[in-house]
Amino acid sequence: MDRMNAAPTVVQPTTVGVGTSLLVRGAQVVVACTAAGIVAGGIGSRVVMRIAAVTALEAEGMVTDNGNLVGRITAEGTIALGLLVAVATAIVGASALVLMRSYLPRSTGLRGAAFGLALLLFAHFVVIDPGNADFAILGDRAQNIALFAALFIIYGIVASGALAVVESRTPARWIDPPPPVLAVLCVLPCAAIALGVAVVAVSPEGLRGPALVVAGAAAAVAWWLRERRPGAARGLRAIGWVAFAGSLAAGAADLVHSLDVFFPAF
Repeated sequence: MDRMNAAPTVVQPTTVGVGTSLLVRGAQVVVACTAAGIVAGGIGSRVVMRIAAVTALEAEGMVTDNGNLVGRITAEGTIALGLLVAVATAIVGASALVLMRSYLPRSTGLRGAAFGLALLLFAHFVVIDPGNADFAILGDRAQNIALFAALFIIYGIVASGALAVVESRTPARWIDPPPPVLAVLCVLPCAAIALGVAVVAVSPEGLRGPALVVAGAAAAVAWWLRERRPGAARGLRAIGWVAFAGSLAAGAADLVHSLDVFFPAF
């Protein structure tokens, strides 16, 4: 009778189990952002640059900021540029999503739009650069800036949708905890995330990179302490929100300044 009335034993996950599960979840983010990198970073950026060239026929034959000739399209150049941009955006995007995820909406669609907007505010300087001479020679500035800005939103939506699909298709037995072989395979993509976080942390664009890393770290530690020390977890969440909001506010201010340089009359 005593055995029948005894409370069921609750098995708490071990630190190793939680760590390996996080490796799989990190790999899921990398897979999703790789899909977004191919669609928005690789294909999308090439399409935008082609539109810019087509609408600036007077610039044909001129040399771009990267040393390429306007209007000259080669298969080798398209593939090389597409792969380079896709890989770079996949790594940095995955790192940004890991750092921002706790502060984004839960709904797949809203999360994607919010993530894309956050990326635009945080990393717009990569393509929307007033010092880039290409904006002076390639057609309509407003059109080109709008198209490049749209790529960030597309990236966020594709990444969020792909992540939802990957998470729904991953068997639970592969996560809590995953088989040792799978955990080992997930080390490489998680190392790419770590590399991306390091790049974000040393971003030359003011303090918004370090602030975003602080926000991500605060969210991670708060998650770890959510049951052990709820009060400390709430405090860390508040710190994380302040850092996240500050990072985006700094990015928004810089974007407004860039647009003012492009359109001084506005």
